Amino acid sequence: MEYIIRKLPKGGGKPAFILYTYMGGAENAGFIAWLLLKLKGYRVIGRNWAAYPNNVVTLRPGPKRLWRCLDRIFPTGRDIAFIRDSGEGHPR
Repeated sequence: MEYIIRKLPKGGGKPAFILYTYMGGAENAGFIAWLLLKLKGYRVIGRNWAAYPNNVVTLRPGPKRLWRCLDRIFPTGRDIAFIRDSGEGHPR
């Protein structure tokens, strides 16, 4: 959010596509990104989501080997194809 608010240049009607990634994240994050982009002047042409590993500090009980294995599972090939196809299906 800080990047969009402070550093992202004004959109001037440029298209934007939101890829909302999560692994147990806030459900309204996609909406907030959409709203901020609209306020910056971008034309949001679509949005989609995919499950990715956490990118914030978390407590991970259990052995490191278990978490290394779980982190390699996401995003799945199906998730990657889903997002690629979603982005390609929107006009520029």
